[in-house]
Amino acid sequence: MNDLHRLHGSPARDGRPRRSQRPLAVLVSSAAVLANLLVAPPVIAETPAPETYEAALTGVSATGITLKIEILKWSDAAGREAVADALGDENELAKALDKLPTVGAVWQSGSAVGHSVKYAHRVTDADGTQHIALVTSKPLDAFSFKPWTLTSGTAAPPLRYGVIELKLDAKGNGTGTLSLAAEVAIDTAAHTVGLKTGAGTPTLLTGVKLEPKPYWAGH
Repeated sequence: MNDLHRLHGSPARDGRPRRSQRPLAVLVSSAAVLANLLVAPPVIAETPAPETYEAALTGVSATGITLKIEILKWSDAAGREAVADALGDENELAKALDKLPTVGAVWQSGSAVGHSVKYAHRVTDADGTQHIALVTSKPLDAFSFKPWTLTSGTAAPPLRYGVIELKLDAKGNGTGTLSLAAEVAIDTAAHTVGLKTGAGTPTLLTGVKLEPKPYWAGH
């Protein structure tokens, strides 16, 4: 019992009460924690910023639509192979695509519903020209009131997915088209997906541009 009394301020031998050492210990501990917070750098999880593109839709029955394309990651060889294989299975195509990882998304202006991007491939020429091919899990007009039609020319056969092709210069500006205007080309050996475009293929995306990354993303 004597030891317990002494810890809680029992009288000393000279008759004066002992002062507890706890406030001083708490003060020292708090000061140490504060010092660590001031000296130690904050730990921030680094999340790569997506590659973001904008494009104006033209040459189709739907008007006044701007597309925003966000690429979270570019497909590696295994990812491209998986998509190419899935597109070759007409019977289980929808299920096969849904099971694959999503590498980005495409939104239409004025719509809260986006389309998952399952394939994102970019090839850069020596002069800086970029060729980008994307595969979406559904056609871009899947949620529209009416299916899109071309204002001129003959539309390609309808698909249960969508393909977007973009061509940008070294500064990140360019044009593009959709699988609505051109047939899809699947190279099972190279594991690539693209469009059979040519001189007569209508341009359905104009003003395509790569948006600057936010300041926190770095370069």
